[in-house]
Amino acid sequence: MNRFLIITLIAFALTACVKDNLGDIPTEKEPSSKIHNWDESAAKGRLMVRLAEGVESFDTEGIALNIEPMFPATRSEKLNRWCLVRFDESLDLRTVAEAIALNKGVERVEYDIKLHRIVGKAEPAPASRPEPTRSQEMPFNDPELPWDESAAKGRLMVRLAEGVESFDTEGIALNIEPMFPATRSEKLNRWCLVRFDESLDLRTVAEAIALNKGVERVEYDIKLHRIVGKAEPAPASRPEPTRSQEMPFNDPELPWQWHYYNDGSLGSDTAAGADINLLNAWKYTAGDNRVIVAVLDGGVMANHPDLEANMWVNEA
Repeated sequence: MNRFLIITLIAFALTACVKDNLGDIPTEKEPSSKIHNWDESAAKGRLMVRLAEGVESFDTEGIALNIEPMFPATRSEKLNRWCLVRFDESLDLRTVAEAIALNKGVERVEYDIKLHRIVGKAEPAPASRPEPTRSQEMPFNDPELPWDESAAKGRLMVRLAEGVESFDTEGIALNIEPMFPATRSEKLNRWCLVRFDESLDLRTVAEAIALNKGVERVEYDIKLHRIVGKAEPAPASRPEPTRSQEMPFNDPELPWQWHYYNDGSLGSDTAAGADINLLNAWKYTAGDNRVIVAVLDGGVMANHPDLEANMWVNEA
């Protein structure tokens, strides 16, 4: 009896020691919980699999697999655990996925969803086009050169022939300077900006310059007009939107994003269908934390509720 009691106490002590050193043994995930993104359009004959840390391979009984890394050149410890698994396309995708998920060394199995290319209708180029009727006579014989009353006065852009460095016009004082002084391009360094008295008629000067054999092209410097919109003040309050379709996420601002999904319910100024149809795209995927998006803008609001928890930091 004493011997049995001693053996029991020793076994209990060893169990407690192992538990203290190893911690609680984690519960193995159900195989079905490892499988994600099922879709009828999933590519046949391949699956994307994430292995547990330290695991390099796995197998499935009776199914021949070809396993290759998805990111062979990466130094990321997380990305290098992803592999692309190829197999016979005649096999049922979900059956193979479930067989792979049974492996303890497999953390996640994803279907490879096909991306559908948007194909537009190609219109053939017209065999001919009508001759343009202009109210203003074109100053040169260039068929594509438009005259514009808003052209800047006192300057023209001129392209010289190869090897020509300058030119002159009788009776007109010109100030010629390169348009691209720092360029090494043999084509760009032939362009120059020609300045002259603003009181002179632009077309008269352009025609005089064009008489030089060393001049290949003369262009007017068309002014760019800034588009100024009318700024409307933000309303002090706004009614709650009534949407015909339930929003897929709990973002409080999402119902107001008419450019994502517009059913015409946000007011008389919004036209139903004037959107990018994003709700249907979200049925395929709503993002993947393996995809890193670089925003080249110093004005990012890093503490925005949508960004704060999702900002990627390069820890390499």
